[in-house]
Amino acid sequence: MGNTKELQMTISSREVAEMMEVNHKDLLKKIDNINETFESEKIRSQKYWTESSYKTEGNNKTYREFQITKKGCEFLAHKSTGEKGIIFTDRYMDRFEEMENKLIDISTKDKYISEIDIAKAELSLVEATAKLL
Repeated sequence: MGNTKELQMTISSREVAEMMEVNHKDLLKKIDNINETFESEKIRSQKYWTESSYKTEGNNKTYREFQITKKGCEFLAHKSTGEKGIIFTDRYMDRFEEMENKLIDISTKDKYISEIDIAKAELSLVEATAKLL
């Protein structure tokens, strides 16, 4: 069937922590606790988030973070209550919509460029054929 890997949009847990108005270290701890349950129940955490790392400018130290999928944000939103949960849900939904719209813009532009390239190639072929005649 081909070797295409599905593109998965994610948001850094640092950005998610900002959206949730919590400390990043507290969000990491929350995800670690959820992952313990996932592991014991044999649930794949990768459908929600994957662990990664980052470095800050001017500092060579590596820090933990997670790349969180839309489904992961939905999961975290369900674990959040009250006003903060409502605000986080609105923010992550807007953020993913923004990323999806950028992907649509890029794919539309790529399609348009491809159509221009095909038209140029056809024109070159017609010109080359005319020279032969």
